[in-house]
Amino acid sequence: MKKENFTPATLSFEDIIDNSKIYKVPKYQRDYSWDNHGDEWELLWEDIISANNSHYAGILVLQENDQETSIIDGQQRLTTTTIIILAALYLLSEYANQLSNEQEKQQALKRLQILSDKYIGKTKEDLKYYNKITLNTNNKEYFSEISNVINNKKFQEIEENKSIKTNENLYKCLKYFYNKLKNHLQDIDTDKIIEFINNNIAKKLIFTTITVTKEENAYLLFETLNSRLVELTAYDLLKNHLLLKAGPEYEASMLQDLNEIIKNIGNHDITKFLALDWNSRHTPKVTTKRIYRIISSEINTTQDAFQYTQELKRSADAYNRIKRADVTDKETSELLKVLNYIPNVKQPYMILLPLIKNQKKYALKSILKSLLNLTIRYNYIAQDQANRQESVYNKIAYNISNKKYKNQKDILTDLRCADLTISDEHFINKFTKKNFNSEAIDRYILAKIQEKHNPHNKIDYDNETIEHITDKQLSPEYLNLFGNLTLLTKEDNGNLSGKTYAEKLEFYKTHDRYIVNMINAPEWNADTVEQRSNALADDANQIFRV
Repeated sequence: MKKENFTPATLSFEDIIDNSKIYKVPKYQRDYSWDNHGDEWELLWEDIISANNSHYAGILVLQENDQETSIIDGQQRLTTTTIIILAALYLLSEYANQLSNEQEKQQALKRLQILSDKYIGKTKEDLKYYNKITLNTNNKEYFSEISNVINNKKFQEIEENKSIKTNENLYKCLKYFYNKLKNHLQDIDTDKIIEFINNNIAKKLIFTTITVTKEENAYLLFETLNSRLVELTAYDLLKNHLLLKAGPEYEASMLQDLNEIIKNIGNHDITKFLALDWNSRHTPKVTTKRIYRIISSEINTTQDAFQYTQELKRSADAYNRIKRADVTDKETSELLKVLNYIPNVKQPYMILLPLIKNQKKYALKSILKSLLNLTIRYNYIAQDQANRQESVYNKIAYNISNKKYKNQKDILTDLRCADLTISDEHFINKFTKKNFNSEAIDRYILAKIQEKHNPHNKIDYDNETIEHITDKQLSPEYLNLFGNLTLLTKEDNGNLSGKTYAEKLEFYKTHDRYIVNMINAPEWNADTVEQRSNALADDANQIFRV
């Protein structure tokens, strides 16, 4: 990047925004993401009300175009700063509109109009409202709607948009600062609000701006500043890289592909999905922190970019089918559904992605049975080392993707390797001490134990409930041990609610299910819970073998 291609400057927020420029968030940038979970709003608020005369607000990377200026980096800070001023203007609007003196009211409304035009946006000759800062596709319309103070008049009249999470963030941000300002300013009047905007925001917040003139340099500078930052995801960087390689001619096509991918993976972490997909097709395994660098190094041309996204689309479609258990075979669909019951476990997806994509070569059902048992045994009960498991899965997935296995028997052999083996003793020890509190998978385990003792008594575990045998005589550490749980119909569970163990005992002893009628001790205490836990652990150990 040549020195003459960018120009650094130190500017206040007023210097940046109080001009004829229109600032636009590029398509490759993510939505408005601040939600105060990381205290971003609170920290910014503390900065603007501090006694300091100025506050350094960080670096902005801008790209000058003929008609507009693109915000390459810094949209979260610029948007939030704008929203703080917006909150102040809503307070001014409400103050002005309740004035009884018409002359004072019109003067206040005139000053409101001036401030709104200066910092937020204005209605132009086509009678449409235009923001100073235009956000991306998902946020553009709603941000414009809440920014039009003159039209809305009152903050309370704004409708919260919950259809898109990031639009909900915009509303919550405005509400947060509206309330903060209302409490901070207390006796509100026009001068007090204008003084706050000028002294606490417009002149106080200082940015280092770096302005580039060429699109390529904008992309490269964006990567240079952010490739090592945790808060910018690998997907943000990769999206930027893919659009650069696609070029202006194919940008729309690339965005269409990426939107299809996002739609298919739903609320799954996009960076983790990128790593999951890559590691299902390549070896050795790459961590999420390095995934952007590895992928981007392989994408050097327009054709490379679209070949990669086509494969990613196939993986996203397979992921969606796994998540929805969308396969034609009923038993296979049931196995996928149960696999998704196991909380916080996505390792099996590394193997399932290439299996779904190569179903014609490898039989999915037989492999899935072993994979589910392994996941229950290794991840849910033993909670053994994820890194060791992922390294094995990476090699298996790579071999499936590249069709190196002759048949599913070879895959099953690798799933039974020593690195994934949980001994009987280790499994039973972990099982008897585990705190069981994931109802969906716990119902399945109980149902399978019942079926072991009575294969003809199939249980619709999705429509049954977990019954705690007793919660009155036991200390808390025994409450969720497996020995204190059983599976009952919702009706039976409701009938037993609130009863003592002695009152439940006759029902338990005469029940036709093994997992219920084995509850027959005269008293229910720590010893009987442990005894039943051991018995059920032996059953589970036999059932969930790989």
